[in-house]
Amino acid sequence: MTTTGNPTSLADGLRQLADFLDTNPELAEALGPPTLYLWAASEAKFRANNALLGSFTKGSSGSYLNAEKMFGPVTVQSTIQQANICEKKVVGTRKVMQYVPVDPDHVPAPVEYHTVEVEEEVTEWVCPKSWRGDG
Repeated sequence: MTTTGNPTSLADGLRQLADFLDTNPELAEALGPPTLYLWAASEAKFRANNALLGSFTKGSSGSYLNAEKMFGPVTVQSTIQQANICEKKVVGTRKVMQYVPVDPDHVPAPVEYHTVEVEEEVTEWVCPKSWRGDG
């Protein structure tokens, strides 16, 4: 079924796009596999989006948690920042070297730097058991 005119829904628009890509395979190749995002700012919205997906694959990237469902080469991804659903815990400290100006109030160039050792926190994200896969 081919839809014409203005799409009245996302599904109609995607059908129009699919028809267009079928007649323009070079464009389909140039576009590559798309990802459609469901962004959530709260745990409740993230869980609601994930429920809409049904089954999905869990993952994380950078500071985000992702629930992904594949439709051929198309990915629908439900995403939330880890800080909105997980707890950041300090699990230790470590010593690191930093370069700091010898005289931070000295404005004219060139600025001279030296190396100092500082202690920084080591943190990890503790996410709900349902997300970790162990609960």
